[in-house]
Formats: sequence, structure tokens, C-alpha cells
Amino acid sequence: MSSRGVNITSISIYNHIPEQWSEKVLLWPTDHTNGLEIVTRYWSKNATPDEATKGYIIGRFVEILMVHFKNHFSKLEVS
Repeated sequence: MSSRGVNITSISIYNHIPEQWSEKVLLWPTDHTNGLEIVTRYWSKNATPDEATKGYIIGRFVEILMVHFKNHFSKLEVS
């Protein structure tokens, strides 16, 4: 998965670069009492993505975390 971070007035959001997923779902990191929470957002100009699309994007994000950053966290929860 390729992604890019976009900083809008000090808020970071993440979007996929590949055409099939680009501008479908944003991954928005927010502070949470137990660590970091990633919330899905999407553009109002597009139709609301279906659950399958959201699932693919979240799944790819989790894959990247597990493969490349597994030593940087002790717990990963997806709900």
C-alpha cells in the first residue's frame, strides 16, 4: 500500500495513492486515552464508501503496521 500524509492546518490525514483506492477513504489519526485511534473519513464530494471498501483500506493499513512497525506498539485493536 502506498499512502501519503496530508497536513491541513496541523491535522494529518492519510490517503492511498493507487488509483483504485485514491480519495475513497481517509485514515485520520486522533488521540485516544489508550494511545492512538485511526478514524475513517471520506470526501463529501464522493458517495459514501461501502463497508467492503473501508475494510480493504483498513486491512491494508493494518498489514503495513504489522509488517513494518510491529516493534513500535504493544497492542493493535481493530473494531
